[in-house]
Amino acid sequence: MSLGFDAFRSRNMSSGSSSAIITSEPLEGSNYLAWVSSVELWCRGQDVQDHLIKKSSEGDEKAIELWAKIDSQLCSILWRSIDSKLMPLFRPSQTCYLVWAKARTLYANDISRFYDVILQITNLKKQEFDMSTYLGQVQTLMEEFEKFMPISASVEKQQEK
Repeated sequence: MSLGFDAFRSRNMSSGSSSAIITSEPLEGSNYLAWVSSVELWCRGQDVQDHLIKKSSEGDEKAIELWAKIDSQLCSILWRSIDSKLMPLFRPSQTCYLVWAKARTLYANDISRFYDVILQITNLKKQEFDMSTYLGQVQTLMEEFEKFMPISASVEKQQEK
């Protein structure tokens, strides 16, 4: 597995003194969507996004061991992107997949956050902003809405949501 640049050796991951930062805004609950975007972008940049969606690697024993080693290092970095108040919820999750799944379970279906997004969309006014700032806010809110309520090709699935 290639990591694009050697994030682990260049940051002394093996000695436990890594300073890799995934996001400047740690997950604290209400910023789940921003956190998800930052983590996904960082993982894509390192070519390790598969650790978020797969439980383990396939292949020979050596490949599986390498996967587990990299996953542990990534999990440690991922933990540092979570607010310390939330860590008791995430500490038992010892893989990237489990941390990612736990965060999604806790915050992706947050009905109050969905309500806030809809409220912000319906109350959005240009105010004193210039047009490009206003349109940027509209785009951001629409992207947040899309994360909560992705459009489905199936009418039945859309009605279910």
